[in-house]
Amino acid sequence: YWIAKHQQPDWAPDIHFGIFGDEAADNRSLRDAVLLNTQELIPDILEACSLYWLACSPRVLDFGCGTGDLLLELARVVPRLSATGIDCADSAISKAVAQLNRCSDIVGREVKFIVGEVDCVEELANTSPGTFDAVICRDAYYVLKNDEQIRLLAAFRKLMRKPGGV
Repeated sequence: YWIAKHQQPDWAPDIHFGIFGDEAADNRSLRDAVLLNTQELIPDILEACSLYWLACSPRVLDFGCGTGDLLLELARVVPRLSATGIDCADSAISKAVAQLNRCSDIVGREVKFIVGEVDCVEELANTSPGTFDAVICRDAYYVLKNDEQIRLLAAFRKLMRKPGGV
């Protein structure tokens, strides 16, 4: 159900309705809440990343990146950021790439989006261990099955740059 839901072209406005079934909220309220969540999360992530890593071209992975709003905003704020977003929804990744292509201040920088699931992260961990300074996983972890969560966390650990990953 979850993957099928994300493949719909209009998945973004009602994604949380599919999970929580709250008919009292409208699409505008949901979009505002997602935007607020993103705006409030960015300072937390920047604070969690040390100034040393920010000065040394930090590499960030966002699993369950959706339409890429968080990574694109981080790329605007951290000029030397290298970012990879992974999401299971083709439609979300298409929107993320389209947004990236419209961002003249980010185009040409190392920001990419990939369609994938836990196995994609595992493959990345096996081929490129120690690649990332920070791994973000918001609104995706809790929908995974227990065995997928365990595999995902193991892959995240393998992907973290040592020492000091967040």
